[in-house]
Amino acid sequence: MSLQTEQHTIVRLRPFFCGSLILVLSQIVTFFVAFQEKDFLRERDIVPPELPLTLPLLYFFGAVVLLRLILFLIPASKLRIALKVLFIFLFSWGVFVVLGLSSPIPVASLISVTCGILWFFIPRVWLHNLLMICALAGVGSVFGFLFAPWTAIALMLVISIYDVLAVCFGYMMWMVKKLAQSEVLPAFIIPREISNWNADLRRVKEIEDEPTVKEFSILGGGISPFHFCLWSPFSLSMDLWAP
Repeated sequence: MSLQTEQHTIVRLRPFFCGSLILVLSQIVTFFVAFQEKDFLRERDIVPPELPLTLPLLYFFGAVVLLRLILFLIPASKLRIALKVLFIFLFSWGVFVVLGLSSPIPVASLISVTCGILWFFIPRVWLHNLLMICALAGVGSVFGFLFAPWTAIALMLVISIYDVLAVCFGYMMWMVKKLAQSEVLPAFIIPREISNWNADLRRVKEIEDEPTVKEFSILGGGISPFHFCLWSPFSLSMDLWAP
């Protein structure tokens, strides 16, 4: 195998390895937060309530239908500011959850707000991915304790089936293109080239043009990362009710 062929293979496999590393980092951060939350709940003798499967399913599919209507009826360009404000809140909240139990509240609040503002004014790919990890770890560690393990398994199975159908029928790609137009993507952005990790997030709009060689790959935040981030609180919550 020639050196050029080896380099081409490495470049092609780079998104896979980077995506795998992101999932591992997301899981590590989630474990870090979940262990602290478990100790916090035990020290205060708090038993989280268990939610039935119907509530998260209704919320999930309701959000899917609402998002489709919004993207279909309103041009994504007109939603740019609203979506960015929403993501500033989500990213700031995620950073606050990750730091809130291991650092003083004022410090965690300042860092979380600063990160959200930086993402708004300096939307770099690496910063977006880092804040996505914090956001998903925050969601998984906080809401994971509200589900019994078997409820979580059933929920992930249903969402996985939905994702397969959404990809097969083109809905997922349609939604990605619409959101890319607004410069907001609820997903990890994996550059083909290492130099593009510091690229402006607005360059991801190029996905809309469907070039022969894509500069960026998209690892959706609704399936693999979210599921992995939720698994650790599910497993940890099994002994919360143990004597």
